[in-house]
Amino acid sequence: SGTLSHTQFKYISATPATTFSGADVNNKTLSYNSGEVQVYLNGLLLVDSDDYVAANGTSVVLTSATDSGDVVNISKFVQGDGGMAFRSTNFVYTTGSPTTTIAGSDDNNLTLSYINDQIQVFRNGILLIDSADYTATNGTSVILNQATNAADTVAITAFRGVLTGGLDSANITNLVDASYVQARQSAAGLDSAKTVNLIDSA
Repeated sequence: SGTLSHTQFKYISATPATTFSGADVNNKTLSYNSGEVQVYLNGLLLVDSDDYVAANGTSVVLTSATDSGDVVNISKFVQGDGGMAFRSTNFVYTTGSPTTTIAGSDDNNLTLSYINDQIQVFRNGILLIDSADYTATNGTSVILNQATNAADTVAITAFRGVLTGGLDSANITNLVDASYVQARQSAAGLDSAKTVNLIDSA
């Protein structure tokens, strides 16, 4: 168990710019771990690699320069108590024709996978609302309430908390092989209705 928290950085372009770093308008100095940020331009979510690069932990470089007066917000997700760290996977789909179902391989050949209630869905950079705008319950597809237009971009961010030791509970299905458990139950003279706590140095 554990919590995740985040810090927001806000930059306002005095002149056209591509690189954002250092102190923001609230005098907070940008720092982050690669893959643990979301970047917004005037409230619209940007797509990692396509729209910006955030790799060195201290700056975000946009693919295209801002206009004067544009607002760039950077959300940094950080480790909370319980030894939890943050990680996310971004899936990006460009729809060739109107569709309501988003699933399978995305534009970068990643196959959609998520944990229920741990995603954000954006259409053309605008955050959609769970249930009101889409349904996501089976871990492998997102069903939009309204069909996209051709060439719309649907971005899905799947969040996960990871123990700093590298263990992700969302990826665990079995800690002990079922045949191993059955063999030990049989040796102990127990049937499958009994609960057995198994600790083995092997």
